Amino acid sequence: GAVCSSCQVGSYSNFGGASTCLACPAGRYQSSGGSSTCLVCPAGQFQTSQGGSFCSDCWPGTFGYPGGFCTDCAAGTYSIMSGSSTCLACPAGQFQTSQGGSFCSDCWPGTFGYPGGFCTDCAAGTYSIMPGARQCVTCPPGTYSRAGAPECMMCSPGSYSLIGSSTCLVCPAGQFQTSQGGSFCSDCWPGTFGYP
Repeated sequence: GAVCSSCQVGSYSNFGGASTCLACPAGRYQSSGGSSTCLVCPAGQFQTSQGGSFCSDCWPGTFGYPGGFCTDCAAGTYSIMSGSSTCLACPAGQFQTSQGGSFCSDCWPGTFGYPGGFCTDCAAGTYSIMPGARQCVTCPPGTYSRAGAPECMMCSPGSYSLIGSSTCLVCPAGQFQTSQGGSFCSDCWPGTFGYP
């Protein structure tokens, strides 16, 4: 040939005497003509085709290592922005059970969440009334709760409970409790008696 031509964008020639240019492989790109190398897509970007002249941002819910490929965020993590190079752990009180999440949701009442995106039932004797709880609250005296409770229930008359109870206790013989939400039982007065 009479003239040598420059390689087009998306291709390269890395040695002298080449009769053709090579397409940049997937994960690499070249935006300039006449190049002897291809560039690696930066973290957070991808190029899945050969002969690419640019890289595109990874989508929300994914992240990208240098080299041009995107990976779904793992369960318990998320990425909200395009072009993320890493996924973030869901904050305490929030969860993400699926891969590829672009957001985290609040834990439901009756549960709480550690950082990392999973919710756990409140233990018996505790509760969480609001969505997105980071910890459960201990039931006060005179109330009780079962595991996963959004609120504590009041003890019925004739029973009582101490702080953090999972059930109410019946007043023993010789004692009484006439109110709801009792935290103790009183002795029967002289001239009376009580049965459980």
